[in-house]
Amino acid sequence: MDGRKRTVQIKFRVTEAERDLILEKMKLVPTRNMAAYLRKIAIDGYIIQIDHADIKAMTAEIQKIGVNVNQIACRVNATGNAYQEDIEEIKGGACGDMAVTKIKPIKSTLSKALDYIENPDKTDSKMLVSSFGCSYETADIDFVKIS
Repeated sequence: MDGRKRTVQIKFRVTEAERDLILEKMKLVPTRNMAAYLRKIAIDGYIIQIDHADIKAMTAEIQKIGVNVNQIACRVNATGNAYQEDIEEIKGGACGDMAVTKIKPIKSTLSKALDYIENPDKTDSKMLVSSFGCSYETADIDFVKIS
């Protein structure tokens, strides 16, 4: 327990029916960590869940494009140029072991990305900065998925 950031414990009692209702609502988020769920609800009063399926699909397509670009660059570096036959071979996947571009979600640099986006020089001293469902000052914390 030493070194924990959260040192104050709050306890409250619920009925079995209330507990079951809390568990059902947790499934909607989805989370299995009741402490994190209850803390978020107690502090913010809501949890925003965003469907990222379309972004994941777009990321997969961008990754495929990155693979093709890397294969073309590899062919050009090896031969000095790329011919139509090279492009067709790359499209067919017959080029062998090529470098692969990977797109990873922002995790540890989310705060830095938001700081850049909220740059007072570019946002009229943050007059143009707004948020929905959270405070822009704590958006990096609010974006962390409860697990």
